[in-house]
Amino acid sequence: MGKGKVYALYKGDEFIDLGTIREMAERLGISEKTLYFYRSVRYRRRCEELNTPYSTTYYIIEVEDD
Repeated sequence: MGKGKVYALYKGDEFIDLGTIREMAERLGISEKTLYFYRSVRYRRRCEELNTPYSTTYYIIEVEDD
């Protein structure tokens, strides 16, 4: 993987991808801006306000080095 922070992308409990934001954007055909939005508090609030089902909500979690 390239340099930069590494993240895991999930949709509910389903693992989607692992890599930097740029790598995932390229592989998945999603803009980097969208992936950064999935990390935001604003996205979390919006999902809560709209009662978005957990299974259709995206989560991006930073992967820490050991």
